Amino acid sequence: MSFENQTAIADVESVFQLVEAVVTKPRLKVQIGHDTDIGGNRDNQDRYSIITLPEHDVCAISVADGHCAETGHFVADITKKSLEELLEKRITELIENPVAFLEFCCDYIHEQIRLGLIEIMEKNGCKIKVDESGVLLKNKHELLGWNELKGGTTFSIIVLIGRKIYMANVGDSSGLLCCKHPILKTSHIKYEKDAANPTKEVCSEDLDNSPSTYIELTRDHSPESIEEYIRMRAFKCSDENPNHAELLCVYDNQ
Repeated sequence: MSFENQTAIADVESVFQLVEAVVTKPRLKVQIGHDTDIGGNRDNQDRYSIITLPEHDVCAISVADGHCAETGHFVADITKKSLEELLEKRITELIENPVAFLEFCCDYIHEQIRLGLIEIMEKNGCKIKVDESGVLLKNKHELLGWNELKGGTTFSIIVLIGRKIYMANVGDSSGLLCCKHPILKTSHIKYEKDAANPTKEVCSEDLDNSPSTYIELTRDHSPESIEEYIRMRAFKCSDENPNHAELLCVYDNQ
């Protein structure tokens, strides 16, 4: 995201001006654009949401990238709808405690995805049950066995409240803070928490703090991230090999 005037934006969604809370502070003009690429899928499973609430000095931008041909687009749709409904009903909670709200937001949407998939699959003639680990299982025919219902989505949300940016993500849809000149430093960013690893701490002194034109605000939650694989392994190791996570990860190379 950049607050500089932009000359080339794929599709401009909206241009608005945040309310000036203090007369002596300059106003922020925000211009928002979006673009998408279907890639190699039959259906485009990318979804975005832009919610502007100038009366609250709030702008929320999110991206959901669904995966799995059968359910990915359903999951991304549910994510978009759930977020918009949540912000409409509980905007005050976001303003009062953004960090707690964003953590709650991810948990809430996760549950709405579970409930939504059960409803959709049952309408499509499948039987659905939940195993002891909370995994959804489906059965298309009584003569067939139960199989795991696959699918999901990444979810990244940027919230601008007044003159502060808050960023949360699940998965590997990246969020970047950019500018034209190399003036940004990692020390400008305050690490709040990792909901999956509450004891984790990140010190800006340990990171590269040289001036740059961009800062990556997200950390990928993907097996391609060594840190994430170690977390998965520590969370639940394989019974056959304690050096591997129970979740199977397939890679192109070693």
